[in-house]
Amino acid sequence: MEEDIPPGHVSLSSPMMPSSLPGSSDPATVYDFFWLTEDSAWATWATRIDTQPIPANTSFRRIIVPSVDTVRYTFLLDAAVRRGFPTLIVGPTGTGKSVMVHKYLYSLPGEEYVPPNIIGFSARTTANMTQYLIDAKLDRRRK
Repeated sequence: MEEDIPPGHVSLSSPMMPSSLPGSSDPATVYDFFWLTEDSAWATWATRIDTQPIPANTSFRRIIVPSVDTVRYTFLLDAAVRRGFPTLIVGPTGTGKSVMVHKYLYSLPGEEYVPPNIIGFSARTTANMTQYLIDAKLDRRRK
């Protein structure tokens, strides 16, 4: 039977997602894998973790330990930004959402993207405070 699927799309004969993680008997979920289009195969997010050692002269507060979660969220954030989709990242306090987004935004090429204007919000942030923070970072020029 010939499949009626456009070229470049996943075919019905593509392999199923593995039921467990490599080297583990624990059941896997769809969140543990991503599809490698160039290989037509499933891969774990762990394969994308940067395993290079952290340079010895790096200050402690600048260290971000890569994990499956940071790799997964950075991949999804990158996909959304490159396609121009608005993105909201939510989660419990202290899980590194802001740090991950800051690292990503500052890594964007300057010739393609405007430098980020980071504004911290809290329950006490007002509209006037937000306007002031934006205006304070703008370069005002007079004629």
